[in-house]
Amino acid sequence: MKRIHGARFWITCIGALCVFIAIPMALQAQGSGVVLGRVFDVAGNGVIGVEVSVVDTNLTVTTAERGAYRFGAVPVGTQTLLFVYLGFGTQTYEVEVTAGETITQDVILEAFGEEIDVRDSPILEGQAAALNRQRNAINIKSIVAADQIGRFPDKNTAEATQRIPSVTLLRDQGEGRYVIVRGTEPRLNSTTVNGERIPAPEAGVRDIALDVIPADLLESIAVTKALTPDMDGDSIGGTVNLVTKRAPEIMRISAVGAAGYNEITEDNNWNGSLTYGQRFNEKKTGLLLSGTALTTDRGTDNIEPEYDDGDLAQLQLRDYTIKRERYGATVSLDHRASDRNDFFVRGLWNNYKDTEIRRRWDQTVEDEELARESRTQQAPCFSTGC
Repeated sequence: MKRIHGARFWITCIGALCVFIAIPMALQAQGSGVVLGRVFDVAGNGVIGVEVSVVDTNLTVTTAERGAYRFGAVPVGTQTLLFVYLGFGTQTYEVEVTAGETITQDVILEAFGEEIDVRDSPILEGQAAALNRQRNAINIKSIVAADQIGRFPDKNTAEATQRIPSVTLLRDQGEGRYVIVRGTEPRLNSTTVNGERIPAPEAGVRDIALDVIPADLLESIAVTKALTPDMDGDSIGGTVNLVTKRAPEIMRISAVGAAGYNEITEDNNWNGSLTYGQRFNEKKTGLLLSGTALTTDRGTDNIEPEYDDGDLAQLQLRDYTIKRERYGATVSLDHRASDRNDFFVRGLWNNYKDTEIRRRWDQTVEDEELARESRTQQAPCFSTGC
């Protein structure tokens, strides 16, 4: 009986093995081929996050780094590839699939309609790319891109982040400083630069003041509101990822300047930025340099009365003079060794100075007498927020 049971066991194993071998052979008999390619924008940049599908099948993929996609087993015959990308027109291409062969189909995304004229755009519409990355994310994520940041007068990273839904700010003298994600206090959030965790610059606290970093140095800001297993578990509120600028596919030189005047301080405000980026060596090597500087003088005249049973008890006259200087620079150098290997060096430098002078004049009415008290306080801050 033992020998019979053993024979049955081996027969069962051999039968299962035959089934596993027969299935791929049957599929191969039906015939399939490989379809791959890349998706580009009008400037030649690879587009990440394009949804590619084979019509009338359940085959769907999303373009990865440099806009690459790949289908490993597409039925033979004439197949239609469907390319869908938010903000651009849906495009279809027909390919002839042959059993055992690899078909390459590259695609250039085109804008909606024939009346839209795309002129010398070195970067794909940034916010369109951000929205597609947001749509394809496996968790709750919001992204704002550089072109969207540039449409608002936000000069530091914290204020640029406030454009994202469910994000609010803690402010100092009217300027955003700390980020609040869905009502969670700033110390329960984490901050990363190009995916690398950065610590708080001050001892004993976890809050990171994002007003230190100029918004002009960023390519995008991504706020993750639900963690994934590859992220740090101490980010209860969420994670703010700052992505610095990188070399575009074609040469790009941009300069921005602005100036203003503050009547209270009787002084000028100004800011400027300069960016240069280009790829060399048949676009295998890329270099980007970007710098920015901002100086602002703010003033506040504040009157705060206090009353006791309708009578004036105290009158405070407060005068604030605030000077803030923000300097920053970023550099990115990368080399594409192959389709699967990249080598890069990226750096980010910031210097922030915040000097406040507070003058306070108290006038208190006591026993039908007027008492006056004057105070002057200077609060200098260097490199980090205070």
